[in-house]
Amino acid sequence: MILSNPVKSPVTINTFFDQGMKLVVVDNPFDIESLQKAKSSRNRQEDIGVFVRIRISPTDVQIDLNNKFGCSEAEAVELIELVAKAGFHVRGVQFHVGTQSWNVNNYEIGIETALRIFDEVWKNYKIKCDSVNIGGGFPDPWIAQEAGGLEQFFSQLRTAIYPAIERG
Repeated sequence: MILSNPVKSPVTINTFFDQGMKLVVVDNPFDIESLQKAKSSRNRQEDIGVFVRIRISPTDVQIDLNNKFGCSEAEAVELIELVAKAGFHVRGVQFHVGTQSWNVNNYEIGIETALRIFDEVWKNYKIKCDSVNIGGGFPDPWIAQEAGGLEQFFSQLRTAIYPAIERG
């Protein structure tokens, strides 16, 4: 389970730790500070994995939340460094294409952006990212007809995410 809610109150963060959750998504330095504060108030070592949520520019979606949540590619590189400095386990990048996305190109853009970020943080900070969280946004069967149906959509999605799988 991943806490990916973009708005995290202190109660939510404490519940995250209390329930033993291990994965969280951040998109700004305040999220990292809040996590670090909650972690430091405990007397035990927490191995928390962190994803940084990025913005992409999707097309063909019902609701695009990228104007509201996520950070730019350059900000993601900086946030990943902050995550590592805060003592958390950097997992990688998360993006959400929006709701009811039938355009697989949205996922391709997200994967390409994530891999560029991975390369940049490795080059600059020697931080290895190991995961991309594609966040969902998959179409229902009716919307998927725009992509030739669900089977066709997921076949195209498999191809879109293959560069990340190929890199391990």
